[in-house]
Amino acid sequence: MVKMIALKCPECGAKLQIEDGRKQCFCQYCGHKILLDDGNVDVNVTHTYHKVDDARLKEAEVEKLIRLKELEIKQKELDRKAKSKTFKAKLGIIFVLFGIILIFVGYFAHDENIVYMGIASCIVAMYIGILSLVGDDDKKEDSK
Repeated sequence: MVKMIALKCPECGAKLQIEDGRKQCFCQYCGHKILLDDGNVDVNVTHTYHKVDDARLKEAEVEKLIRLKELEIKQKELDRKAKSKTFKAKLGIIFVLFGIILIFVGYFAHDENIVYMGIASCIVAMYIGILSLVGDDDKKEDSK
């Protein structure tokens, strides 16, 4: 038969039953670590506190989730800006090709108006290219 000793938790005051001969135990109610001396209960025993602050743990978890969500939102915004710049660059390339084709067609057809439309298309392409490099998105960030 195992001999048990009665013990009172110095932290919460709960009554505990501990096997005789143990050097330490934890309170089953508050988690307080109790160090025993030769199986005898001593008032002057050193106590190591083992408390878990559930509210602080929850707060840390919530802060971590908020930070992850903020990073996710920033990443989506960066992806959106990259797609916008890619679209503008593709549009600029299309206008350049269209302009070059118009210039050649106008030159071989001896039609100045078609050549001017090709030049205008190339100018529009340069404007779109500048927008894709500089972009209006950067101005919005500066105003924030």
